[in-house]
Amino acid sequence: MEQYDALLKLLTGHSLKDEPLLWEAFKNLKDARNAFVHEGIAKIGQTPVSTESANKLIASASDIIAKIREWLPNELHWPEFKYDLTVEIQKRLF
Repeated sequence: MEQYDALLKLLTGHSLKDEPLLWEAFKNLKDARNAFVHEGIAKIGQTPVSTESANKLIASASDIIAKIREWLPNELHWPEFKYDLTVEIQKRLF
């Protein structure tokens, strides 16, 4: 985790530690991932990850990626995928 932040600082001139909410989210993502891989259940500390907290972790991952993209020079920005989701459900009545 520290190595990633040092590399990020070297490549972009910025650190996730300068963004406390993003740094905390990054640590929580790592902890939840490691707990899931090694213990079979995603946890942050001793608290299992709920559906609500999993959704927040996923949103924070997107926020971290957006912040890193912002720090990069424009010529290194990757295209952003904009999606429009439509859900259609059909049920046969007879």
